[in-house]
Amino acid sequence: ELKLILKQDLDLDLDVPKFNCFFPGNRLNDDQARELFKNTLAHRQSFLDLATMDAGVSTQGLRVAGVPIGVEAWVTKFVEEKIQDVIVDVGKIDHVLTDGILHYQMLRFCQNTRPGFLTRNTPTPLISESLGRLDSVILESMCTKGTGGTHTDWTSEQRSFANMKLQLPHHRGGYGITPVAGSGISAFYASSASLVRWLGLHSNAQQDLVNLAAVWAPGQNLSNPDVWTAPLLQALKCSHALLLAEYECVEWGPAAGPAPSAAPVAIAGPVDTQNPTAGGTRHGKPPSALSPLVLPPLSMLFESSQGEGRRNSSAEEQQPDGERPPADPSQRTITAHLMQCWKDHQDVLGHIALARSEEYLKLQSVQRIPAIPKTESDTIFNEYFPQTDPVDPNAQPANPAAPAEKKKIWNLNWSPLSWMADMSAQRPVTRFSMDLWMSFFCRSMGAPIPMLQAHAMARTRCSCKIFSLDPQGDHVLTCKKHTGATRGHNHVMDVLAQLARNTGCSVRVNHKVSTTAAVGNKQGDVELLNFGLDGYTNLVIDVSICCDHIGSSTVQNGNLNGKMQTNDYLEERARVKIRKYRHDYAVVGTAFAPAIVSVAGQIHPEFLRLLWVLADKQTRNYYALIGAEEEIGGMAFTWSRARTFSYNKNSIGKAIAYATATRLHLSVHSTAPPARRQAGQPMSSDECLLHGAAHASHRAPPRPAPPRPAVNVGEGAHNVAPSTHATCADASRDADVVAGGTHAAGGVAAAEWLAATLGDSVINTAAPGDSGDGGDGDDCAGDDRIATHSSLHDDAMSDDNDDDKVDTLDVILGHVSQREDAGYDDAGEDVSVGVGVSAVVGVGVNGQGVSLGVGLGNSLVVASPPLTSLDS
Repeated sequence: ELKLILKQDLDLDLDVPKFNCFFPGNRLNDDQARELFKNTLAHRQSFLDLATMDAGVSTQGLRVAGVPIGVEAWVTKFVEEKIQDVIVDVGKIDHVLTDGILHYQMLRFCQNTRPGFLTRNTPTPLISESLGRLDSVILESMCTKGTGGTHTDWTSEQRSFANMKLQLPHHRGGYGITPVAGSGISAFYASSASLVRWLGLHSNAQQDLVNLAAVWAPGQNLSNPDVWTAPLLQALKCSHALLLAEYECVEWGPAAGPAPSAAPVAIAGPVDTQNPTAGGTRHGKPPSALSPLVLPPLSMLFESSQGEGRRNSSAEEQQPDGERPPADPSQRTITAHLMQCWKDHQDVLGHIALARSEEYLKLQSVQRIPAIPKTESDTIFNEYFPQTDPVDPNAQPANPAAPAEKKKIWNLNWSPLSWMADMSAQRPVTRFSMDLWMSFFCRSMGAPIPMLQAHAMARTRCSCKIFSLDPQGDHVLTCKKHTGATRGHNHVMDVLAQLARNTGCSVRVNHKVSTTAAVGNKQGDVELLNFGLDGYTNLVIDVSICCDHIGSSTVQNGNLNGKMQTNDYLEERARVKIRKYRHDYAVVGTAFAPAIVSVAGQIHPEFLRLLWVLADKQTRNYYALIGAEEEIGGMAFTWSRARTFSYNKNSIGKAIAYATATRLHLSVHSTAPPARRQAGQPMSSDECLLHGAAHASHRAPPRPAPPRPAVNVGEGAHNVAPSTHATCADASRDADVVAGGTHAAGGVAAAEWLAATLGDSVINTAAPGDSGDGGDGDDCAGDDRIATHSSLHDDAMSDDNDDDKVDTLDVILGHVSQREDAGYDDAGEDVSVGVGVSAVVGVGVNGQGVSLGVGLGNSLVVASPPLTSLDS
């Protein structure tokens, strides 16, 4: 009969092999129940159709639509098996994935959410232990992948902080992996309370409906929780009591006061309320005590639902706030409240060893930036963010008896880590290799970066030969000698250029950007043609990445290094950019906007406004393209623009993280010889890494892999043959310039060989009387010399003066390091780049090959090389 009804009414086929019978209670065992069931089928005519079904029989429990129903031991075992399957899959992901961000997203969105259906339908006390075990496995997997296993050397305080940050939401500076044990409590409570509310809504005698409460919960007085006997209802009582006892929730009543259901849950966190954050914004002030979450009494769940529309009656709306019943809190609201008083997060902050970690937690928390600045001069986008009329504080209200209206403030929110939850396709595609992911992960945790820690213990000096490397990477992020500076800067620039192209504007990048009319011939990073700002034709943007911590200071013997910036460093960098570019570009009818960010993810307000403007233009162009101009400004348009704005923010946030990780990913060619060498034999950078890693991990050094061809930089390299055409000029140590030098392998001109080897954007031949650095220098005046562009973004991730120039030697070494694929020949032999005592650069295989004579300024010469030269 059941099979027939399902087919006729619902067009469903009964799956006979999945048909099971459950005998609740402890009066029968499985064998007795199976025999009783068989005898019943054989002797009762109405059950003959079931005799061929081969139904399963159990007295312990059964699964209905994926939900276990039965005795507690059987349900607990069922859940443990499901959780074990998830844990096994976590191990498979650890073994297979080598992209850090993909590994994170697979754990968060696939494995961490798999028990969600079970948690909504299974009583919490039966599954809390299994869910806690899954949380521990996911945290361990994240830490192992993010540190390469070195997290085992962390202190207990550092590990507790890392666990907390991984589980905090993005707006509080975390990774957003909500613990399943916590979300399970809120999921079961919200779903069970909604069931009781729904039964009350559909159990009114005045309705022409079946009394669902009598059918679904027979023998249960849903208005009196004290007499509930059904397992599900009793579990709801336990969850309600748990929230009241351990998670600072209160039950609504006259003593509880008005229900704060409309107010957002307060955001608690380690916030410095004295000093504003970068960009002049402040984080929300943490409350002195956590605001309690008001829950409706269980008896009201059923009673207040009696009568359709009662909750929206006019009589109830006229009740004072303190007498109005609260709405049922959503699962999201309960989870957010639980995370603020989660037991594993208590007493984590405040330890002296976590000062660095807490600073980064604050830096990566949400920024709320006023969209409309205080003065018009603070933004170039005034037409998009017009100033509002000031309100006279002494003016009398029109209706003194009416309650004062709350002034609405338009804020643009920026969360540095929200990009981690974005799974949309982005261009250019950004992959976090394990080295890059470890650098990003460890720095965001305030923990030592494994590779840099190894170099720090070996006292390896930076290529600037002034500072030794620190394990946190502060100096690497501020030193211009590091070869990853330009690469990281250009990545953010390319992503911003792609977002600009999405608006439909023609975009120029890097050396194709228009220059200013001033003598300096200055040049920005990105130019949007015909952008359409009032009074301007084009828009030029210049990107700069600052470090939130001091890393290259010689004040007080370098004691300031490693400390967090106390001033508004983003605003200061923006003012430098504006002074340098805005007036000169305005002369030629071009607007200028700085795009300033920090390595921690902080953003300058003008950059965030720019991202909003790009989203607005893109959305307007799209609506015009589909012929829906009349809908611009409507609700659908607003939501579409918000989605595009979110995409822009996530793209830039991910680009910042990738750029920072690229800069932190130390290569051997970015270091100088260590400050301390082993007796009898010099220590190379590779040996420093292995030696330091062995000391850092307190384990035997691993067996070194076959050496990968790399470009090594050293001072006074002995394997460089000095150029015969490069002669030192008296005491100035400048090399004579021979622009007509040729490359032996075919007689190629020097300028052509350098352009082909290092790139056209790096080397050019300056005309007589011109300056190859864009007009800022006069070292090449009067000679036909090979010079470099100064627009190699000296401000990339640096705290130094924005007007500093990059000399030719820095350009050559930086570009050789960025072209590691050209750093060795087909036979795999190493190519060395050495700086001789007479300021001579030689490039060759085993000390022979092309020799380049380099002066201390912008002069460069190519001499005739030995007969043995590069094959490629």
